[in-house]
Amino acid sequence: ATGRDIEYMGSFNTLLALGDDALEYNTEYTMWFIPAQESKVIFVDDIISWNFKTANFTEGGSIEVVSSNEEAGYDYVSAELDTNVPHMAMFYAAMPTYKATGYPDDASIVSMLLSRGEFVKSTDKIDAYMDGLDADTEIVFFALGVDADGKYGKPLKKSLKTKAYTYNSLKPTITLEDYKVDSTI
Repeated sequence: ATGRDIEYMGSFNTLLALGDDALEYNTEYTMWFIPAQESKVIFVDDIISWNFKTANFTEGGSIEVVSSNEEAGYDYVSAELDTNVPHMAMFYAAMPTYKATGYPDDASIVSMLLSRGEFVKSTDKIDAYMDGLDADTEIVFFALGVDADGKYGKPLKKSLKTKAYTYNSLKPTITLEDYKVDSTI
């Protein structure tokens, strides 16, 4: 509190010492401004309440997500996700193919990403990575880019498959170091 009138222009997050991502998109908020005297007496009649709602992302953008540097091992898949034009945020998700069949078209993919996808508020590319997989497993990456105007475009649906083990000419050998009827090392 100060003893004079103040004027502030800037982010509420900065004013309240919150992080850059403190406000959620498409969410209703209420802020209260409470004046107080030096004696810590609050003037209840002068409390100002302000309701506002943050903007939602909307369709209609020409932005598209592209995948590069794709890699697949026996137990992991990875890719770099970026957009064809600069973005201010991205949503992404990954799942096995049998789950991905539940999102057959762009509309269902967008709905899933906006409601349950990982939200990254950044202009950087995303290093998408999934490990701990079985060999010969197909994984689907989904991603959606948001441009500077808050508009999203066509989502990405990219399938990557882990390597499969194949037959070779190797033959295993076993050497018994010490043999006993009741104990073998």
